[in-house]
Amino acid sequence: MIVTIDGPAGAGKSSAARALAQRLGFAFLDTGAMYRAVTLAALRGSCDRADQTALAQLMAGLRLDMPPGKVVLNGEDVTGLIRTPEITAASGAIASSPVVRQQLVAWQRQIAAGGDFVCEGRDQGTIVFPDALCKFFLFADPTERARRRHRELSARGDTISFDEVLKAQDERDARDAARDIAPMIPAHDAIRFDTTSCTLEQVVERMEQEVRTRIAARHPLPPAPPPDKPPANALTWMETSWFRLWHETCYVAYFATMTLGFSLRIQGQHNMPKHGPALLIANHQSFLDPILCGLAARRPMVYLARKTLFKNRYAAAIIRSLNAVPIDQEGVGKEGIRTILDQLKLGKAVVVYPEGERTPHGKMQALKPGIHLLIKRAQAPIVPVGIAGAFDAMPRWAWLPTPAPLFWPAAKGTLSISLGQPLEARLYAEMPRERALQELFEKINAEQQRAEQLRRR
Repeated sequence: MIVTIDGPAGAGKSSAARALAQRLGFAFLDTGAMYRAVTLAALRGSCDRADQTALAQLMAGLRLDMPPGKVVLNGEDVTGLIRTPEITAASGAIASSPVVRQQLVAWQRQIAAGGDFVCEGRDQGTIVFPDALCKFFLFADPTERARRRHRELSARGDTISFDEVLKAQDERDARDAARDIAPMIPAHDAIRFDTTSCTLEQVVERMEQEVRTRIAARHPLPPAPPPDKPPANALTWMETSWFRLWHETCYVAYFATMTLGFSLRIQGQHNMPKHGPALLIANHQSFLDPILCGLAARRPMVYLARKTLFKNRYAAAIIRSLNAVPIDQEGVGKEGIRTILDQLKLGKAVVVYPEGERTPHGKMQALKPGIHLLIKRAQAPIVPVGIAGAFDAMPRWAWLPTPAPLFWPAAKGTLSISLGQPLEARLYAEMPRERALQELFEKINAEQQRAEQLRRR
């Protein structure tokens, strides 16, 4: 059974296709990656991309495998190598080649034959699988698409301006729509979906509903995987009306206390996903950090806390009421990872401090390797968070915080927090661990610097 998702770059089709395949229990086929792999092979072999005879010889000696989440070219994993701007710029000639396209279309049909696949590309519903039972065509405002693509490239460390991304995108759109062979156009029976103002969760939910409704009578799909049974902790409590009332009451009380008592300043709240799973990664300065993250997120959060904090039954009752989940150790060890994944599967927002402990000197420490393992397994947007002033207000050796009242002269205990733009977990999951840790460190540190600037205004 085949589901096709076509559309231009930046419309969100790759992320949506992966998520939809996971929900349906289908395999995922990234056909764009196949064209990129051929482009890489052509560049390495100094092959004239306009010479169809040379390309035919190249394809004859090519071995391309598509195991889950990877692209293997002649036995080499090139998953990360095919996502550079150079490959993007050179792939147009490859995609327009009759020889290459004929061979890749045959391979795509061979891969998907007899299986259940979500196939993503530009001509899946029109050329490759014209008889697919369900077809989607995703599109979005060109500026928004370029913004998404620029954010993705920046997260990988590529230095390219937004204007360059927009120009390249416009040129590629025009080329893809005008080419004689397999132009990028919606299939006549495709469902068109504007993703400009939609979250990934909204896009996938709508597509899943359409797929299951359309083909349930003819070919029943495997049932959606049941959510893991919620542990007997704050998760069940979070779903009740009483909790929502309690959360709003605590929010107002804490917000008033932090604003009046510590001159709290917040920026970037619009970057926090309003619904669905989200993973906040923040620097860890003091015991005030969970409160600050909860106020900035403006939605119920799940926190990890050492079991030792639950020894006092009165303190435990308060901590549990604020969604704290007890674990043996603080940070992102194996137990913490399992617990976090449980919460994300249930659509919760979780805050994590990847340094593993509160800073002893006010500066960020190196991130623990466990955060990379967590990101590899998490299917949730990552929100980098920077906290400033919490160490001055309440360092790890202090029993009580030092206030900085709102209407008094500026004091070192003034608190601020900054939320950055959400990051795609997939981008960092594909990176080598050390590079991913360094880039995540830089993202958090950049938000901390923004929070520090906000604090000193």
